[in-house]
Amino acid sequence: MRGNTASSNGGGGVLVAGSGTVSITRSTITGNTTSGIGGGLASEGRSATVGSSVITGNRAVAGGGIGNAFGTTTLNSTQVQGNTASNYGGGITSAFGSLTANGSTIRNNTVTGAGWGDFTGGGGIFNSNGAVMNLNSSFVSHNTADTSGVPTGGIKNYATLNLTRTAVTGNSSGMAPGGIYRSNTPFSSVTLHSSVVLFNSPTNCSGSPAPVPGCFG
Repeated sequence: MRGNTASSNGGGGVLVAGSGTVSITRSTITGNTTSGIGGGLASEGRSATVGSSVITGNRAVAGGGIGNAFGTTTLNSTQVQGNTASNYGGGITSAFGSLTANGSTIRNNTVTGAGWGDFTGGGGIFNSNGAVMNLNSSFVSHNTADTSGVPTGGIKNYATLNLTRTAVTGNSSGMAPGGIYRSNTPFSSVTLHSSVVLFNSPTNCSGSPAPVPGCFG
């Protein structure tokens, strides 16, 4: 799935909506663009499973690689890399749904602009609005939010985020924290199980409005 363009409905490469579900295996989704969410793949209220695949070089306003809205998205042994969002979620954005990544890598994704209000940053991942995200045996590395005053190259979280045997490393942003941001809203939580947040810039989690238990610096 290469070189496609979609409107603000999202899903430059693949749009899963209506009554649809999709399972993608050993595929490459690349070079797609949308003025909505999910430059490579958008799951809107439906189920999407991606296995042993690469989602790379896609562009969107939010969720340069993947946009999940009211959907259920599962990534197995998949790479989300080198995607770009102009506002937030360079690699992935998820809201009002669930996203699980197993043995997957989210790396070298970028947020290029300042967005608006809270909807900014999250070079690797932006998780918000009641979403549940589970990252298992995965890597979130070397993502960037490179505009001055924009926080969080790694993961920006306003909802439920669970990391198990996962590393958040080498991410950078124009403002702290560089690794994981946790909002101070009542519905925001971050849990680290046998996971590490290291070598992010300008900080790992320091500067987050609410503390990230088990994260230092």
